[in-house]
Amino acid sequence: MSKGASHLLGRKAGVRLAGFHNVMGAVLASEAGFDGLWASGFEFSASLGLADSNFVTPNQVASMCALVSRRVKLPILVDFDTGYGGAEQARYFAELFQSVGCKGLCIEDKTFPKNNSYSDKPNSLEEVEDCQKKISAIKQHCGREFVVVARTEALVLGRGVELALNRASAFVDAGADAVLVHSKSNVPDEVQAFCNDWGGTLQYSRSQRLIPALHMTVCGKSACMAVFMRIKDSGLHTPRWLLC
Repeated sequence: MSKGASHLLGRKAGVRLAGFHNVMGAVLASEAGFDGLWASGFEFSASLGLADSNFVTPNQVASMCALVSRRVKLPILVDFDTGYGGAEQARYFAELFQSVGCKGLCIEDKTFPKNNSYSDKPNSLEEVEDCQKKISAIKQHCGREFVVVARTEALVLGRGVELALNRASAFVDAGADAVLVHSKSNVPDEVQAFCNDWGGTLQYSRSQRLIPALHMTVCGKSACMAVFMRIKDSGLHTPRWLLC
């Protein structure tokens, strides 16, 4: 049984979550000393040869999370994409993930079905009120200990820092425990501007994908461990949460 995730929110030190798409990757992350696991939609999609565009079903991800939670004593945070529909679908699938041992999820504010944030395919922002309904439904049915991270794509879609701040604040009002913001820019200016202007007390996350998903399948255990340890010890202390 994995540990809870809510205790990580109050930590002053950085929190490092390692992405996985199978039990081997999760075990290696645990042995390398990561604080938690990130059930990465990008990794699950890539491992199956699919685009990161909601082709992988929540049942597929939940089945692997169930195996991982039985083997690894680290909290699992699920890449929940856009919630797989409306508020009722988000509530249903959040409860599914909770039932297999996951301790929280990260939901983003794009319309369903979504495309990967870094692809050339179009994406659009969902109405704030619809995102709030999903967050509220999840928190109401899954309880306070089940962590909900709200991710806004406003910067990725070029909509500016002010809109990102407004949307993030609305998600906190709906019950989100933390917010995640990221950017396509090669420089950290707009992410840093968001952090500087953020008036809340919750943590922020700067998402970074540092390892292609296929590393997990083509590398031997010693090679994977070396990669994990290099990331863990690389001195990336600025973000409060690091998602690999």
